[in-house]
Amino acid sequence: INYNFVLKTNHKNPENYVKSVDYSWHITYNVSILTKRRIYMEYEKNIGISFKIISNQIRRVMDKKLGHNITNIQMFILGYIYENQNNKDIYQKDIEKLLNIRRSTTTEILNVMEKKDFVKRIESPSDKRQKIIVLSKKGKYYVGEFEKFIFIVEKEILKDISNEEKDNFFCVLEKIKKNLDSL
Repeated sequence: INYNFVLKTNHKNPENYVKSVDYSWHITYNVSILTKRRIYMEYEKNIGISFKIISNQIRRVMDKKLGHNITNIQMFILGYIYENQNNKDIYQKDIEKLLNIRRSTTTEILNVMEKKDFVKRIESPSDKRQKIIVLSKKGKYYVGEFEKFIFIVEKEILKDISNEEKDNFFCVLEKIKKNLDSL
């Protein structure tokens, strides 16, 4: 698989006129300043970029409506803790596994959530090295607010989308996850 990125500039120095970088991928893209429109159209069809754009749009809607300066991932974690805290103790490793993120990333997210007083870490009675993650009073309050709002936003996001289209979308997402896991 070869991606060949060729960047053309209007630079007066001929040795800097064309710069190219080869990666071991399959498809060749010729990128020039004169074809910005075409590049944008190719990006619109790129699945990774599409996911990022949609994620940013959802985050902006949430920020605008809620105004609590909380990320989608933080909201998801609050909801996960709320839904599961009565069934089992929630540890950092549970969140890492659930979201498929690194330990350092999870630590950073939980540190921010703790500073915002959404969660607390308490010592595990069975293993002093482990910390159980629980919701604070503020965290419990916001979970209720977020659940109401998320239901409304999700309903708006999915309007004019049939159940069959939604099922197909989630089926494709599962296949993408599976493919990514095999890389």
